[in-house]
Amino acid sequence: MIDARPAGVVVDTMVISWLLDDRPNPVADRYRVLIDTRPVLLAFQTVMELRYGHCALDGASCVAADWNDASLS
Repeated sequence: MIDARPAGVVVDTMVISWLLDDRPNPVADRYRVLIDTRPVLLAFQTVMELRYGHCALDGASCVAADWNDASLS
């Protein structure tokens, strides 16, 4: 018998941000149980949102610690 590798789990930005947050979160705890030891897969845009924050399409609403209107120009 061949040992099968566990299938990866694709998680979105909200889930991975809950999992990386140190604050207690019952929703994150439920995801940890579901994910268990499976590899976590992230989409490119999720990595970028975690690294740089996210902006609305019009650029008016940005969420990141060091972003302001000047950095969008």
